[in-house]
Amino acid sequence: MPFLLFAQEGHHLPLDLDEVAVRFAQPADVDRYIREFREEVYEFEEEFVEARGIDDNLLETVNCGDPTAENEAASLYEYFLQTEQYRLTFRGELNVILGRKGSGKTAIFLQVRDNTRVKKENIVVDLAPENYQLLKLKEFVLAKLALGTRKEFISAFWEYIVLLEITYKILEKDQKRAKYDSRLLEKYQRLNEFYNSRVDTGSGDFSERLTRLADRIVERFGQSGDGEKQSLSSSKLLEIVYGAEIRTLRDEINAYLRIKGVVFFLFDNIDRFWSQTGFDATDALIIVGLIEGLQEVKKRFGRAKIDFEWATFIRSDVFEFVVKGMADYGKVSVASVEWNDVQLIENMFENRVMRGFAGKSVTWQDVWNSITVPTVKGKPVLSFLIESSLMRPRYLIRLFETARRRAVTLRKKVIEEEDYLKAQEELGWQVMEDVSHELTDVVPEAEDLLFDLTALGPKTSLNEVREVILKRVKPERVDPVLDVLIWSGCIGVDGPKGPTYISDCGFRRPFIRALMNDGNKKMVLLHPTLSSLIA
Repeated sequence: MPFLLFAQEGHHLPLDLDEVAVRFAQPADVDRYIREFREEVYEFEEEFVEARGIDDNLLETVNCGDPTAENEAASLYEYFLQTEQYRLTFRGELNVILGRKGSGKTAIFLQVRDNTRVKKENIVVDLAPENYQLLKLKEFVLAKLALGTRKEFISAFWEYIVLLEITYKILEKDQKRAKYDSRLLEKYQRLNEFYNSRVDTGSGDFSERLTRLADRIVERFGQSGDGEKQSLSSSKLLEIVYGAEIRTLRDEINAYLRIKGVVFFLFDNIDRFWSQTGFDATDALIIVGLIEGLQEVKKRFGRAKIDFEWATFIRSDVFEFVVKGMADYGKVSVASVEWNDVQLIENMFENRVMRGFAGKSVTWQDVWNSITVPTVKGKPVLSFLIESSLMRPRYLIRLFETARRRAVTLRKKVIEEEDYLKAQEELGWQVMEDVSHELTDVVPEAEDLLFDLTALGPKTSLNEVREVILKRVKPERVDPVLDVLIWSGCIGVDGPKGPTYISDCGFRRPFIRALMNDGNKKMVLLHPTLSSLIA
């Protein structure tokens, strides 16, 4: 900061001031120094940029976390709500976990993985593929394999993948430990030698290994000279999948795992397998094959007295519409992680908000009353947030954080009603985008349908909804589109107890369809979060 200190010549000043003082002999000299000082101040003002410090604002302290579980994997344990579905999965009693996007499947995946890893003897294989790794394999199945051969081929393919990935994880996990553990060293060396001498997948991440193996299988089929679509014998089929005898690999894995702990195989993001043309029967067969392949691996390990647990995570709508009717799951345990208990989702939200106040003598009500207005449109704020989130934790977190960040940016002390309404509108556009993707996975030609549906307004008849859908899809695809819209929570019905969405009836889609059976009299409701876009 510029300053100017005058002192007349001959006057004595303290040493620290004397060094910086400007001396003058006559009053006329002062004008010249003032002019020079004015220029210095001007230059300083041109260069100076004021940086505001962080206010002591509670809103800046509160944080609800990231809407995407993968982005907060390191801190998720601090506020994760251990639901019954989590506990069953962790104990190996739940195999197929169902939920809509944003319902918390990946959070369970991450917590089961991390808590199983706590015991160093355990082997945890956690896989989450990216998009379209099996496109070439799918084309091969459709073009070259007869219907009767496809299921056996895909199950064998997945069993092989599971064995290779368990081996890969063992070699990665025990690379250093085996050198200093006499129990492991010889077995590790044999397994490593065998894996490297015949493996099809090589290194890289799982997506790369999966793609490489699928490509090699297609190549082996071409080299076999079997160019036409056909029903292969079991021995021929397994030769194409494995490329060589696989019993030795199984034996080496079993020998190694007998001195280890539990093997836990977790498979997330299965819904990312299919292509942009949508989900079809072959994609369903790939998922069914994975489940049956895992069952077979569990049986084989069981006979070898090895503990093997597994869990896969699948979108609820895909499971119901396509996968559910394709297999007899027998002993496979299937459960949904959908949230239909308001108190549970409130507890989940409270855990997230309060994690920043651990060890402090403040209560939930103290914090909540200090950061927000009490109501939005006459409803308690938390009720408004949960309703607007379509009962999806991801949307609840996004909605609150959007409103909070807006309030902080505008330098408010509390989140006001306007902040929540703006955040709801922003979430509405996100829901439009997400559900459009979910629709096109099942009915590709239904892309952008939600824009047409939203234009009908908050309430309309089922017949009008059908007419709008029919403008974009074939008549036989109208009901599947309706079902996806119901599953997503985008549409509900004006039922006997008032507005009813799928989360209000335990996620039982047939119940909503039954309430809609009178196409003219029953009003179909657009979810309030989508209605906010046209309000």
